[in-house]
Amino acid sequence: MKTLLIEGWRGINHSYSLVNQHQLLHFEEHPDLAVYHLDAPFSNDQWRKTTSGFDEDQSAAIDRYAPPASGKKIDVLYRMTFPFRLTGGAADRVFVFCTSELGRIPDDSISRVSDTPTDGAYTDDFEIITPSNWSLQGIKRSAYAERVHLVPHGIDPDQYWPATKDEKQSIRRQFNLPQKAFIFLNVGAMTWNKGIVQLITAFALHKKRYADSCLLLKGADFLYGDMFTRAFQEARRLDPTSVDNARDSIIYSTDNLSHESLAALYRASDAYVSPYLAEAFNLPVLEAIASGLPVVVTAGGPTDDFCRPEFALNIASDIVQSDKGIYLKPDLDDLVRQMSIVTENQRFRTAAAQCGPLWARRNYSWQAVTKTLVKVLSG
Repeated sequence: MKTLLIEGWRGINHSYSLVNQHQLLHFEEHPDLAVYHLDAPFSNDQWRKTTSGFDEDQSAAIDRYAPPASGKKIDVLYRMTFPFRLTGGAADRVFVFCTSELGRIPDDSISRVSDTPTDGAYTDDFEIITPSNWSLQGIKRSAYAERVHLVPHGIDPDQYWPATKDEKQSIRRQFNLPQKAFIFLNVGAMTWNKGIVQLITAFALHKKRYADSCLLLKGADFLYGDMFTRAFQEARRLDPTSVDNARDSIIYSTDNLSHESLAALYRASDAYVSPYLAEAFNLPVLEAIASGLPVVVTAGGPTDDFCRPEFALNIASDIVQSDKGIYLKPDLDDLVRQMSIVTENQRFRTAAAQCGPLWARRNYSWQAVTKTLVKVLSG
């Protein structure tokens, strides 16, 4: 039996922590691994442990993983923290979870400090695990490691599923959402790379023609502060009249939701829109697909890995090379056009509700993803 030590985050609604915790829930299905966990310091001093959406039983299962006893031989070390510690460590094999949203690994995302007991012993060799082909190419471009493995993120099929008409109406009443509106949803931080400025601007233009449309934004203020106000003001500078006229139809939620409540927001919506500029995977898009929503996403990025024409509409984009790195620039006019298509095409939405969840369940369950991860770590 091999010993695996995971250095990662638990108990916070950050994507790295959520991925780590979902995987921890399925390691018990692999008895050939003795799994330990060492809680790493958060990268932001202001972050505090809180409920991260898991229910009581799941939280207990996640928390049962403890650090190894002093002197315990570790065969495999897997780091899931930020900044990235791209060094070897006190194990026969060392893996580092690493993402490259901007076509490379920026120097300021790499930790130069060795500050845990597992740093710096045995070997300077390490391998990288990353969740998408877009991210993989950026890491290879940075040439930090010869061995880079692709392990995608996943969804819990028991949590995400398409709603019936009656269920959707009930959820909308629960969240005080308009019953008759066509609701576009976007979940995540309202940061530059998410394309929120472009989304607000496009929605304002869309609203001129489709008066019953609504934009529901689920933010992450508990981690990043109020990024929505900045994005809204930037969109307003681009088109003040249209954005002001659409303001009352933009709903912004800052609540720290349970997984059940977040899944309900997907089921309350009609379409998911993500005109992102830079992502390493974009997990909410996959969650939306599993919830039966048609998705409108930027073409050319990591979502190409798991989006199919049966349930996804691509926004034309250009590749931009700048001081920030390599990112995508979604075409605003095409974004507006795709939003119109998904609004008008009931047949497409019905097909997406049928084939999207099946695709996600078959290919991207956390159980299957963790199985792939175990193969990489044990190989």
